[in-house]
Amino acid sequence: MEGVLEGIAVIGVSGRFPGAKNTAEFWDRLKSGQECITYFSKEEARACGIDEESINDPNYVFAGGILEDIELFDADFFSLNPREAENLDPQQRLFLECCYETLEDAGYSCNDYNYPIGVYAGSNMSYYFLYHLFNKLGVKDDLAIAVGNDKDYVATRASYEFNLKGPSVNIQTACSTSMTAIAMAYEGLLNYHCDMALAGGAGIKLPQKSGYMFQTGFIGSPDGHTRPFDADAYGTVFTSAVGVILLKRVEDAIRDGDHIYGVIKGMSVNNDGSTKVGFTAPSREGEAEVIAAAQGLAGVNAEDISYIEAHGTGTSLGDPIEVSALTMVFERQTDKKGFCAIGSVKSNIGHAISGAGVSGMIKTLLALKHKQIPPSINFRNPNPKIDFENSPFYVNTELIDWQTNGKPRIAGVSSFGFGGTNVHAVVEEAPPSQQHPSTRRYHMITLSAKSLNALDCMCVNLARHFEENPGINLADAAYTLHVGRKEFEYRRAIVCDSVSGAIGMLRAGRGEGIFSGQAKNMSCSDEGACSVMGKDLGQREVLESLAVLWMEGAPIDWLSFHEDEKRLKLPLPTYPFQRKRYWAEQYNMSELTRKSNFPSHAGDDLSNWFYSPLWKRAQRLPFDGERLDKEGIWLIFEDEMGLAAQIKSRLQEEGIETVTVSTANGYCRTGSSEYTINPESKEDHLRLIREVFHDKKPGPILHLWSVTGDKPFNSRRELFGRCERSGFGSLLFLAQALGECVIDDNIRLAVVSTGIHAISEERDVQPEKAVVIGPCKVIPMEYTNIFCQSIDVDLPDSNAPRDRLVAMILAELTAGKPETAVALRGCHRWVQSVENVEIEGCGDGCWVKDGGTYLITGGLGGIGLAVALHMAQFAKVKLILTRYSEFPSRERWQEWIDTHDSEDKTSGIISQLLQIEELGCRVMAAGVDTSSLEHMSELIQSAKARFGPINGVIHAAGISRNGLIQEKDIRLAAQVLAPKVSGILVIDELIGRDEPDFIVLFSSSSSILGEAGFIDYCSANSFLDAYAHYRNTISSTFTVSVNWDEWGQVGMAVNTGARSTRRKITVAEGMELLDRIISARSFEQVAVVPGDFLGRLEEINSFRLSSGQEHKQSANRAAAQDNRPKLGTEYIPPESETEKAIADIWQEQLGVYPVGINDDFFELGGHSLLATSMISILRKKFHKNINLQSFFERSTVAQLAEILGDYGEDMEGEYEEGEL
Repeated sequence: MEGVLEGIAVIGVSGRFPGAKNTAEFWDRLKSGQECITYFSKEEARACGIDEESINDPNYVFAGGILEDIELFDADFFSLNPREAENLDPQQRLFLECCYETLEDAGYSCNDYNYPIGVYAGSNMSYYFLYHLFNKLGVKDDLAIAVGNDKDYVATRASYEFNLKGPSVNIQTACSTSMTAIAMAYEGLLNYHCDMALAGGAGIKLPQKSGYMFQTGFIGSPDGHTRPFDADAYGTVFTSAVGVILLKRVEDAIRDGDHIYGVIKGMSVNNDGSTKVGFTAPSREGEAEVIAAAQGLAGVNAEDISYIEAHGTGTSLGDPIEVSALTMVFERQTDKKGFCAIGSVKSNIGHAISGAGVSGMIKTLLALKHKQIPPSINFRNPNPKIDFENSPFYVNTELIDWQTNGKPRIAGVSSFGFGGTNVHAVVEEAPPSQQHPSTRRYHMITLSAKSLNALDCMCVNLARHFEENPGINLADAAYTLHVGRKEFEYRRAIVCDSVSGAIGMLRAGRGEGIFSGQAKNMSCSDEGACSVMGKDLGQREVLESLAVLWMEGAPIDWLSFHEDEKRLKLPLPTYPFQRKRYWAEQYNMSELTRKSNFPSHAGDDLSNWFYSPLWKRAQRLPFDGERLDKEGIWLIFEDEMGLAAQIKSRLQEEGIETVTVSTANGYCRTGSSEYTINPESKEDHLRLIREVFHDKKPGPILHLWSVTGDKPFNSRRELFGRCERSGFGSLLFLAQALGECVIDDNIRLAVVSTGIHAISEERDVQPEKAVVIGPCKVIPMEYTNIFCQSIDVDLPDSNAPRDRLVAMILAELTAGKPETAVALRGCHRWVQSVENVEIEGCGDGCWVKDGGTYLITGGLGGIGLAVALHMAQFAKVKLILTRYSEFPSRERWQEWIDTHDSEDKTSGIISQLLQIEELGCRVMAAGVDTSSLEHMSELIQSAKARFGPINGVIHAAGISRNGLIQEKDIRLAAQVLAPKVSGILVIDELIGRDEPDFIVLFSSSSSILGEAGFIDYCSANSFLDAYAHYRNTISSTFTVSVNWDEWGQVGMAVNTGARSTRRKITVAEGMELLDRIISARSFEQVAVVPGDFLGRLEEINSFRLSSGQEHKQSANRAAAQDNRPKLGTEYIPPESETEKAIADIWQEQLGVYPVGINDDFFELGGHSLLATSMISILRKKFHKNINLQSFFERSTVAQLAEILGDYGEDMEGEYEEGEL
């Protein structure tokens, strides 16, 4: 094709900037040389939560860039319910708005464009999450908050909202993010990855009226002014901006009649590497290389470039480096001086981080469009380190016409990011477009919106645009509105023959030639439209007939309508979003440090990180039979020692109905209130709950299957198997059965055991039973109507009376403020607490023996390997390191490294093992199942033969699998329990008699706190804790269980991608903490937790105690008054109790009020993810099972009420099984 213009055209722009709600206002501010920085008062800063110390500091700068109405959003337009909108980061909100505006500015409706459109974008971290939503975590909406605020979803959300099917790429390069996004879009178009691409970024700083602390030598300006290239340039001010541009191959844009703002002729991206003084410092060489590369790709000579939009941060270091880099490149091609203007948008709006680069690009495109160069303000005297007189550049300080002596106007745009990613673009003015006259006398202007208010605004905006542009081509305007706008329900069409006539009609809103109404689905519309299309489309009567059909919803083929014309698209006013306030209030920032456990300063004192669970004598509770729950039926899982029988007898004396269940091979009803079940059968537990609670109110549940006597066992592993089946497994199945049967009555579950805890002089401690502690801690987190309590007892002799013990157990079940963990010993009551403790051990691996042999299970994992490397630094040790999966033998290590790439995980482990060997240590590495006696026996025997006796054990093996109890598979749970529980039992069986110096068990803080989704992991670690206490009573070997909190660089949380805002333990800190614990030998169990561990524990225990209560957002309904969206259905209030109950649930969950009986869940802003949550609530409320498909098919209040049936007093206590 001859005459093809190479490059990528920019055909649409949109943005939000300090002091400017759109690009038109932005240009007005730029050309008039306005500084758009806001200075605010101490009172305003105080209202934003800034602390008094900062406010009163003389170095605090009260300046920032403000985006107006940032809390407003048109949630209805984007089909988001109020709660979703409130949880959405304003960066994502404004990016969505700008994307839509950019498409409309270019004259495109994404619904009618059948070719791939890409999205390339990035944003700042979410300050909205940090200051407004952080305190919601762990309450509800966690997933919605994460997706709505993580910068990983900026581009992909836009692709989803607008059905864009090209590449969708989230980009992060710090300050150059949005320009890198444009560069990636540019490359994507050149490589035909898409046919159009949205590109840009969003950078919003919150709170908006918060300033910053000036520090000499840092990037912040001392007075809030940014002075690029000036002698008084000492920094910038960080602000906010959002910008988006639409790109298209220039030949395609010309062919399609697109309006072109400018053409990117060449663009390049690079990184400085390490050729600079520091990571955040700029590099002259790096900047010069990227500028030269872009100019080379563009094929332009330096003398052809007459304006540079510089990165221009206004720092004494960065500005001279940038000008020097530019000069270096230009002087390779010319020796002319002072011919190229230079400026920076940061002088007007400050530094918008992820929105900075696109702001500079949009400024340059607007300058090319208007053929003017706006002033770079705040410049008086040049930086003495910049020799402008002997350079090609001058700082432009006033609005000037962009003169080029007949050559095309060409500019360069730079953006450089912290970390060294540099971007430069060469942009040329748009090629001239040729207008074509229209053969039609009359033209039909069509406008449509989602609401009548929006439609009225649309008419006013278009009339104003026509008034400001009286020479506009009316035919092109009509064409743009026909093919470049999505068609909505509320419509208005005018038939006119002039711009002035159009203005009058748009202002009038009604009259001859004006058609208004709501589109309806008409089966005859297509035929009617076709009959009109064959006639003279320039006749007024024909256009008016077509307008009527379009008003009623007839689909018009606008491309066929215009097929004989050569029309151009024009930038016209875009959709007038009808914004409302969706804004979570900022919470008390003093709470942030406590709740998130962020360090208050860099020098954390590790001595404050040690905690130990302790048993304390507490007041014995009085027993009062009148306080027992006598309304519900008590379910008792009966032990073999007769304790449950005595409890049952006492309850019957109080007139309480009981049901007992014993272990057997299968389900059987053996009496009127006696059952047997197989403890390993999930189905038996479900059948039991269904039958017992079918028509009766549930009372407390007592689970006594962990109450045992002196029944012999062959090994502790055999005992664990029994405890796993009748303790952990049974409780798991019990919780699943209660959930499956949709029992939402408040239930108190007491798990009674013997011999878990070594508190005083117990005769028979069986720590294997501690696997029931996990369910006790986690069940209340996942089933908020169930409160769990662990009661460990010491049975009196068989001949001794047990009345006192029975009374003490029942007293625990009547306590108004019950303890979650209680031990009853004789006449004494003990409760568990956690205290901050001091451990003064030595550091630097003082516990490691030179020449010693140490077994580290999980030693080839992240934490285990870190421990091995730490030990090797202080002594020539012999290490036995394991992992579960296969590991290459020593002779294959080098071969493995040679045949695998550097990203291979095993290669990385081998490299670290070789480092250990280089330190003079010996290593035996093996893939082995630590829970297998056979496999571990072979390993231990081999290791002893090679290295000698084992001096110490660190048991760090373990796996975790996230999964809610209701979906938990017992077989997978067993795989989580095995490496920790069976693992240490096997090791102890093999080497325990050798009396090693120490055994360190790597447990988790989750065994103390509990953690939803990890019932099996919590149980496994609870066993380790109990085992450490037990082992110290029978052996001289020091055994300690360390409840580690989350590690930040290695460990399970990193491997599984778990996210947490809490302070994490670094490897270096972990090693120092481990040194202290092992060398001090002070405690049998130590929790290592940064931050306020006691505060976290208090919050979690408060949550457990509140189980069964409704957890609702405060004042949701009050906040949602009168926010009912405009729907296609009339509001009809609910009448029946069922309708009212469903409507109340929807109002609460969707944040919409009021909800009528014919309102559709999905029209109100619901979606499939929220539907699953709603089904769970409805199941509990109505005691019926509803599947997702049924909900989709019957999604109004009335439809659901019809199939759910009556809801009232007659339903209380009933359970009905069924599928809808």
